Amino acid sequence: MEETAQQRRVPLDMLMESAGISVALHAWKVLVTAKTCKVLVLVGPGKNGGDGLVTARELQRMGATVQAGRVGTKSGSD
Repeated sequence: MEETAQQRRVPLDMLMESAGISVALHAWKVLVTAKTCKVLVLVGPGKNGGDGLVTARELQRMGATVQAGRVGTKSGSD
């Protein structure tokens, strides 16, 4: 997916925003049926961690109570 985005000159931060918002919208559909909307988002140090932080931000904007934390250490592969 990143290769295709680079070929089409889509900035990676835009790709990250899009992925995070998509996950947040899907999660919100599940959360609105719960009695409370409390979410814990754990992200790694790599590129997908940014997607997770966007998801956390968007869920908070939608009204969920969100806590986010970073776990793990960065490896050379990401």
